[in-house]
Amino acid sequence: MTRLSTATKRKLARIRKRHERISSTRTYPVISPNFRFDASIRIGGAGSYHESIFLATGLTPSTSYLAGDKVSPRSSKVRKEDLWILASPLSGNLPIDEHIDWLLDAVSPHEAFLRQILEKAVWADLCLGCLTDSPYPMIVTDRSTRLLKMFNLSLSFNFTHR
Repeated sequence: MTRLSTATKRKLARIRKRHERISSTRTYPVISPNFRFDASIRIGGAGSYHESIFLATGLTPSTSYLAGDKVSPRSSKVRKEDLWILASPLSGNLPIDEHIDWLLDAVSPHEAFLRQILEKAVWADLCLGCLTDSPYPMIVTDRSTRLLKMFNLSLSFNFTHR
């Protein structure tokens, strides 16, 4: 059996203490994790139905544009597809579930009509957003599944780190 010298034992002790110190501290210190949430229903490729959505439901989109519209007045670029977005107007400080509940309350009375529009659309999704100081953002909700099932939407995430 080999004996360890005192110098080697001290070196191993220093390595063990350094390892304990590093593993007990966070790699990414978070002083105040701020989270701002948002949620929206996005419908793409249904530009001919934008007005009929408003007339039938009374829902005013947060953002909408048609294919061929200019990106901005100063740009020569044009939009490649139609887009209609209904975003929760609630404060970003509220939990994600409250944003989803707002969307559910807004679209549930018009489920049959919106389902017809979504069948004709090129794509549609529920987009959940999180703006945070945390390097590891996470969204936890069970309410989104009801909205996803109701309209057979896909799910998108928009995580942004400040």
